[in-house]
Amino acid sequence: MKKRVFLIIIGCVIASGCLWAQNAMHFPYFCGFENGAEGWVVDNEKTIPNKWSFGTATSSDGQVAMYISPDNGTTATYVSATGLQLAYKEFTLPVGSRYEIAFDWRCMGTQHDRLYVCWLPAAQNISSSNFSSLPTWLTSYWVAWSGNAISGDTVMSHSSAWQHGQFEVPGTGIPYRLVFCWVSSNTGDKPRNPGACIDNVQIGRKIDCPKPQALDYLVVSDDSGLFAWYGNAEKYELKYKNTKSPFWTEHKDITETTDSITGLTKGTYTIWVRGICGNDTSIWAVYNNLLVYVSSGMCVDYINFKNPAVAMTDVGQSTGVLDEPYQLLGVGAVDYGSSSSASSHTVHTDISEYDPRTGYKLKTIPDGEVASVRLGNWGIGGYAERISYLYTVDAEMSILLLKYAVVLENPNHSEAEQPRFTLKLLDQNGRPINPTCGSADFIPSKNTDKWEKEGTVEWKDWTSLGLNLEDYIGQTIQIQLATYDCSPTGHYGYAYFTLDCAAARISGLSCGDNTVEALGVPEGFAYKWYRADRPDSIVSTTNKFMPEKNDTSEYVCRLIYLEDNKESTKCYFELRASLLPRFPKADMQYTVKENECDVEVSFTNKSYVYTSKGTISNSCDAYFWDFGDGTTSMEENPVHVYKHYGVYTVTLKASIANGECEDIFTQVVDVAFDKEPVKLTLPDSIFEMCPESAEFAVPFQIVSGVLDSCEVIYADKKLKVEVDNANSTLTFPVESLTPGVYQAKLVVYGHCVADTVSMAYKVDYPSDLIAQRWNDVLGLRNEQHNGGYDFIGATLQWYENGRPMQGENGTVLYRQGTNLNPNSYYQLGIIRNGEPELLTCPFTPVMLTPDEEEVRLEQTFYQSGSEATIKAVAKAHAKIYDGMGLLCDEFCFEEGMNIIRLPQRTGIYIIEMTLMDGRQMVQKIVIQ
Repeated sequence: MKKRVFLIIIGCVIASGCLWAQNAMHFPYFCGFENGAEGWVVDNEKTIPNKWSFGTATSSDGQVAMYISPDNGTTATYVSATGLQLAYKEFTLPVGSRYEIAFDWRCMGTQHDRLYVCWLPAAQNISSSNFSSLPTWLTSYWVAWSGNAISGDTVMSHSSAWQHGQFEVPGTGIPYRLVFCWVSSNTGDKPRNPGACIDNVQIGRKIDCPKPQALDYLVVSDDSGLFAWYGNAEKYELKYKNTKSPFWTEHKDITETTDSITGLTKGTYTIWVRGICGNDTSIWAVYNNLLVYVSSGMCVDYINFKNPAVAMTDVGQSTGVLDEPYQLLGVGAVDYGSSSSASSHTVHTDISEYDPRTGYKLKTIPDGEVASVRLGNWGIGGYAERISYLYTVDAEMSILLLKYAVVLENPNHSEAEQPRFTLKLLDQNGRPINPTCGSADFIPSKNTDKWEKEGTVEWKDWTSLGLNLEDYIGQTIQIQLATYDCSPTGHYGYAYFTLDCAAARISGLSCGDNTVEALGVPEGFAYKWYRADRPDSIVSTTNKFMPEKNDTSEYVCRLIYLEDNKESTKCYFELRASLLPRFPKADMQYTVKENECDVEVSFTNKSYVYTSKGTISNSCDAYFWDFGDGTTSMEENPVHVYKHYGVYTVTLKASIANGECEDIFTQVVDVAFDKEPVKLTLPDSIFEMCPESAEFAVPFQIVSGVLDSCEVIYADKKLKVEVDNANSTLTFPVESLTPGVYQAKLVVYGHCVADTVSMAYKVDYPSDLIAQRWNDVLGLRNEQHNGGYDFIGATLQWYENGRPMQGENGTVLYRQGTNLNPNSYYQLGIIRNGEPELLTCPFTPVMLTPDEEEVRLEQTFYQSGSEATIKAVAKAHAKIYDGMGLLCDEFCFEEGMNIIRLPQRTGIYIIEMTLMDGRQMVQKIVIQ
């Protein structure tokens, strides 16, 4: 797997006009119009008011774009007029390759307005005109371009958001023109702005460095995801930004075809990625209108149909009975995507999308939102659809904001048989909440006469419903929506909606002697602000109001529902606020509850806000708790668990006006346990561990409490220790460690409280460091045969049954004149480099008989320089070692009697004999 390296740069990325890459073929070409026309020709018919212009009224990236404008580029709009306007640039693409051409576009327009792109020989005669009919050259050379969600289309229209278009052409070696054609025959309909807009034109050689393909985004969390593509470039560059922001985040030197994107916020994003092929680059591949929907902090996650707050999604049949219009057919959301007429519950995420059945006049997502749910569809069959949400009303989010738009066909059936839309808000007992303003029931020909109409389709533009639910705080309410086709099955009905909540208070209030900046209330309504003592004097009609300096009056804001983008005459609610200097006061109470292993303290926030006239609110805007044990909270009434007993100082900071004024209250909280915590002591010694044992035991003494469990932490390991309270013994498991002295931490638990005790222990050498040479000889194996330990220069001491053996300080233990005791155990103490002495694990000798030897010396004692006779029953290889384990000689035996020359120097020697099958024999000799 190749490693990816990210270079993240956040800044304003401004394209430097129209550029040709600095290579031999002068590709890729990029033009963002930052320096104006840059060689583009605008062939504007003078008699047509809408002309191609270059300006800053709109852009996909950077500051400048090319667009249709009636005022020389001041605005990206158009007026009613008839004609065709052209903008083009000439290119000569060398033979031998195919070329990728891409551009960004946006264009609304009515059904009479459209934008085309053409690729045609420069020799072809073209011109603008004031006729609406399409010239032959246009229909002959227009291009079927493709985009993120559109393929093979020739018309660009009905998109208020920037889209990305692309197509391929062959290189011919002769001049061609890339032409953008704005055609309008709109003389009666109101223009739907913007008109044609073009930005970021690109051309690249496909064979040299093709642009990334198959762009896809995989959601990882609310604010992050994995962007993937297909390509074979050496490296890639990627950049992305929120469509409402001018700032890009860039990732460079990407060596994989995936990249992690993090730190996203709610909104829609544009992502660009291109290949890097040596000194060449591909054109940018563009992924537009990526929805990032951050559900955390929302009162209802309404677009997630698997969210527990979605109490019901189902499909039914329209019955044609007015009071019982719904017959259940199946439970669960039916979602094949927002473009499918088979989807009964689906989500729309393209903020530029318009509903085609309304003549592209109804937006599928209202302004200010990033997504909507569609309930129902334009298929027929007499179906009905329902969805229901649960919301437990939060004191901080007690205003419910619901926006909806409805599309119904009007077949002029009887009232009960017509398509229909219903909306209900119910309290926890199933009773309607504010039936006048918290419900809707629309039936064509009954109450839709003021709706917009497009043929047989009647549609209700986005309507904002807002209810103040302060009387229902803590209750779980239901939000129910339903759509119905006509019961004779030939006509449809469906609706779009969004859900949100807001605080039921006026924001922007200052505190103390600070000046009030501006008062604000939730968006989505019509507004009337007035002084409480002057209700007929309206001081503002927006969601913001700036009072005069030193004004201490009480103000009221009336929030009025919008119906079809007009003020409702009967539905509104009011919020009040006094401009008297306000001050917070922090206060608290608490209760203590002891659990099995901890103490739970419940804090009740008693903070309030007051003025010179007394308390005006029983809560502040924000809180910060410090529990005195290193943990904090911003909850209003937190419950904190203390793991250890003690006395803690708890601090509560209450603030208002975004922290401009605050008050602090401290409280001492005594956290005590009924049971005594455990403490124990260990013997003041170093414990010894033999690696050949499965466990070793350590005695302990309880000082206080009761020992429940124990674990030991050493050498980066944590192991459970067996507790034997009856015998006051801790049994430790033996782990594979290098011989040495270790420091460990013993963690003991009693009544769920931990205490620690330090301890030291030694890990012995394994017993196989000792070799039994004969019935009266033990020896220390050298480095080649002891696992790699180097004992040259070490201080040695032999032990029998744990007692040091006087004078036995060599590598060989020789019991001259007697044998080793098979009922004893022997150990060798080793001190290396001044370290503490480590023993070998106990070694118990086994008495050998001459019949067990397959290779045998005839005697044990020899004269210096003499010969020895060795009898062998098979071939063998022999080595002679001195008392220090150094090799003195080696030779081979044949079967039968063999004679060898012995060393000249006197001393004890070991002869190690290895048979052909790998078995070894060891014999001791003494040279005098």
